[in-house]
Amino acid sequence: MKKKFLHTILSLVCVLACAFGLVACGGNKPHAHEWAQSWEEDDTHHWHNCAASDCDITDNSQKEGYAEHDFSNGDCVCGRKPNYTVGLQYGLSYEFDVYTVEGIGTATDNDIVIPSEYKGKPVTKIKERAFENNTNITSIKIPDSITVIERETFKNCSNASSIELPAGITSIGESAFEGCSSLTSITIPNGVTKIERSAFKGCGKISSIVLPNSLTSIKESAFEGCGKIPNITIPNGVTDIRVRAFADCIGLESVSFLNNDKIQYLSDSMFRGCSNLSNITLPDGMTRIGNGVFLGCSKLASITIPDSVTSLGNSVFEGCSSLTSITIPSGVKILYFYAFSGCTSLTSLIIHSDNDDFLIHDETVFEGCPIETATIPSRVCKFVNTSALKTVVITNGERIYYQALKDCRSLTSLTIPASVQYIDEEALFNCTNLRNVFFKGTQEQWNFIQVGSNWNYGAHFIVHCTDGDIDYN
Repeated sequence: MKKKFLHTILSLVCVLACAFGLVACGGNKPHAHEWAQSWEEDDTHHWHNCAASDCDITDNSQKEGYAEHDFSNGDCVCGRKPNYTVGLQYGLSYEFDVYTVEGIGTATDNDIVIPSEYKGKPVTKIKERAFENNTNITSIKIPDSITVIERETFKNCSNASSIELPAGITSIGESAFEGCSSLTSITIPNGVTKIERSAFKGCGKISSIVLPNSLTSIKESAFEGCGKIPNITIPNGVTDIRVRAFADCIGLESVSFLNNDKIQYLSDSMFRGCSNLSNITLPDGMTRIGNGVFLGCSKLASITIPDSVTSLGNSVFEGCSSLTSITIPSGVKILYFYAFSGCTSLTSLIIHSDNDDFLIHDETVFEGCPIETATIPSRVCKFVNTSALKTVVITNGERIYYQALKDCRSLTSLTIPASVQYIDEEALFNCTNLRNVFFKGTQEQWNFIQVGSNWNYGAHFIVHCTDGDIDYN
C-alpha cells in the first residue's frame, strides 16, 4: 500500500515538472543554457549558439544576443563587414513600405554602394540631387531594386569614373549624371525607355556607350559633349531624338540607325560640332533635317539625303569643309540661310526639283562653295555663280534671271531647257570661257526667247539646238 502511494506521489511530481517546463517528460533532463562566445550570423542578423549539445532551441531569434547588424560605428560587433555604404541618409515612404536614398548623410566612402534593403524594407529610389556636386565619389554601384533615378542625382560628381546602373530602371532623370567628367563608359540597361534631358551631358571621357533596344526617346542634350564616344547605334525603337542630343561629341566617327523607319526628323543641332563624324546613313522615310544638324562636321565627306526629305534647316551643313558633293531631293522646296556655307570642298551640286517654286533664301546658302558642276533649276543660278563653276545644267524654269551667271569666267558648258522663254540682262555677262550652250529645243524656239541687254556680253559660244547650231562667236 505504501509503495503504491509513493509511486502516485512521484508521478504527480513528474507531471508538475513537465507542466512548468522543468523537464521534458520522457526526454532530456533539464539544463542551464550555456552560450558560445563566438558569433553566428546571416545577411541581416547575428547571435550566439547554445553550447549544450542537447539544446532544443532551433529558432535563432531565441538565442543569446540575437540582433540586427549595426554598422553605424564601423564593422558590426559580430565582426561582419558591411556590403554597402554605411551612413547614407534614407527617407521612408508615406506608406512605410520602401526607402529612398536622400543623400550622403555621414558616409565617408568614396566608392558608393547603395543597398537593396534598409531596415528590412526595399530601397527603390534615389532622390533628386542626392549626391549632387560630391567630388569625393569615385564609383557608384546601384542595386537592381532601384527603379527611379531622379533629376540631378549625381550631377557634377566629377571624380566618379565607374557607374553600375540597375536592371530595374525604366528612365534616367534629367541631368542625372551631367558633369561626371571622369566617367569612362556606360551601359544603359534593357528596359530603359527614356533618357531625359542632359542626362550625360559633359561626360567628356565616356568612350563606350550601348543603347538598349527598349529605348524610345533621347531628350535634349542627353549626350552633349561626350567627346570620346567613337560610334553610336540608334536602336529601331527610337522615335524621338531631341535638339543637341549628340552635339559636340568631337570623337564621334560613325552613326548607325538600325533600320529605323520611325524617326521622322533630325532635331536642331543634333550632331553639331561632331568634327570627326565621317560616316552616317540617314534612315529612309524621314521628312525633315533641322537647323544646324551637321554644322561644323568638318570630316563629313559625303551624305545621302533620303528622297522623302522635304525640309532642310538653316546652317544644316554649314562648315562641312570635307563635303564634296550634295544632291537635294525633289521634295525640298527651299534652302535656308547658310545651308552649305563654308563647305570649301563642295564641287558638285544637284538639285532635283521639277517645281518652278523652288527657292534659295539668299547668297549665304552656298557662300564659300567652289562648285564646279551644277544641275539646278534656272532661278538658282545666281546663287551658285562661283569663280570655279565650269558646267551648269539648268533643269527647268521659264527665266534665266538678271546676272544669273555673271562673271563665271571658268564656265565652259551650259545646258538650257526648252522651257526657258526669257534670258534677263547680263545673265551671261563676262562668261569669257563659255564655248558651248546646249539648248533642249529647236532653233525656232531659241529665237523666240526674249533676251535682255548685255545678256551675253564678253561671251562667245555656239548654241547647239536639237535641229542645228547658232554661232555667237
